[in-house]
Amino acid sequence: MLDQNGVRRIRELEDQLSALHEQRAKQDSLVEQIREKRDELNERCRNSRSEVSDLRDRRDSLNEEVKNLKLLRTELKEDRRGEVERARKFREKSKILARNRPDASHASLQKKVDEIDWKIQTTSLSIEEERKLVKEIAGIETSLGIHRKYEKQISEVRNVQNRISELQIKGDELHQKLTEKANKSQELHQSMVKKFEALKKLKAESDAVHSLLVEGLEKRQLIQSKMVDIQSQLQQLRQESRIKEKETRQVSMENLRSKLEKEAKQKLNRGEKLTLQELQLLDENNDDQD
Repeated sequence: MLDQNGVRRIRELEDQLSALHEQRAKQDSLVEQIREKRDELNERCRNSRSEVSDLRDRRDSLNEEVKNLKLLRTELKEDRRGEVERARKFREKSKILARNRPDASHASLQKKVDEIDWKIQTTSLSIEEERKLVKEIAGIETSLGIHRKYEKQISEVRNVQNRISELQIKGDELHQKLTEKANKSQELHQSMVKKFEALKKLKAESDAVHSLLVEGLEKRQLIQSKMVDIQSQLQQLRQESRIKEKETRQVSMENLRSKLEKEAKQKLNRGEKLTLQELQLLDENNDDQD
């Protein structure tokens, strides 16, 4: 059995252990709250990271479209430049032909050819008269040829001008589409930057909470270590108490045995009758002496 100091020490350790149990329970609750907060922030970070990635993909896709549209716009500009050059050449040719055109109009010359041809077909002419009319038609056809070439050039100029107008319309539409996509890409980029900045703040907050969690777990481990140490001390003190109690009990038993044996011997010397227990005690003592 322990002395008063030992008993007091056990009680002190038991009180400390009880207090540590309460501290650990509070720390466990705090750690769980911090872990939940950390997990919530991590989930928000994952969602925000996914949103940033989605915005980046959409922006990159638009940028690729803008790049292709710019290439197409360049091709259209080249096509338009080529058509403008064709129109210039046609105009130059038409100016030259215009200077060489006969005074009579295309329609009047054609009418005259038709009249002469009709005359040849319907009138009885001599060979010389017919040859003369055919020659006249040939001369008029030369003038008509100049008219036709001029009109063809004018038609070509008109066709090229129409083509240039079509290319201009397509270019304007393409430019508008390109501008819209470029603006949308810029909007997505700005949104991505804002999301990324928000993500960095979330990540910093998550890291800070994670540090608190690590500190909380370390503090809990420290409490647990103290509890283990106190439990070890209590176990040792209780073991010592049991050993001392056993030793004390053995000493008491031996003292009692010696006392009973002494009393039995005294009765035997006085010739008094011994009890069965006393006889057994004396026999055991004789056996021990043998």
